[in-house]
Amino acid sequence: MNRALVVILTAVTLDAVGIGLIFPILPALLRDVGHISEVATLLGIMLALYSACQSCSHPFWACSATVLVGVRSC
Repeated sequence: MNRALVVILTAVTLDAVGIGLIFPILPALLRDVGHISEVATLLGIMLALYSACQSCSHPFWACSATVLVGVRSC
């Protein structure tokens, strides 16, 4: 299997695991642990931070993947 494909499939799998396992139980977890009744704002902030972290780390992972595969150096 192509090394680039392995890197891409690993990244997609990790994203799917994070979204598929954590996001469905996150509202109940925030309600129980945080002892607050209004979790919509906190959940919205956490989802925005998740997206922002993915956007900020994209250049690093893209550079690492291209160097790992041997396409170019960063």
